[in-house]
Amino acid sequence: MKNHRLLILIVSLLFMTTPIYSDTIELIEGIENEKENPSRGHRSLPIYCEINFEEETISGPSILDYITDYEIWDESGESCFSVSYDGSSFVQTLKMLPTPGIYSIVLRGPDVVLSGYIQF
Repeated sequence: MKNHRLLILIVSLLFMTTPIYSDTIELIEGIENEKENPSRGHRSLPIYCEINFEEETISGPSILDYITDYEIWDESGESCFSVSYDGSSFVQTLKMLPTPGIYSIVLRGPDVVLSGYIQF
């Protein structure tokens, strides 16, 4: 009986000390109609943002304040799984995706398109 209590105590302590699960992703800035307006030779610096799965938030530089559409695509970018209109819904959808997997994410705003990949 003492062993069971000790095991329950250890498991409880592990859950209490488990860090918040988050992931940092790298996004590259593009233009809305890249096929119509190719920017040959133009390379943007990566933008890093953090997705916090416990708090269901996405944070990073101020450019994220202008994002209106959060898209999740398959790795090849051929099939769109989801379009969310706020960061919290976007993170909730990411949490429900089958794992393991690699997904393309596209964040769109009035004058910006950010894209990158996330792997689970």
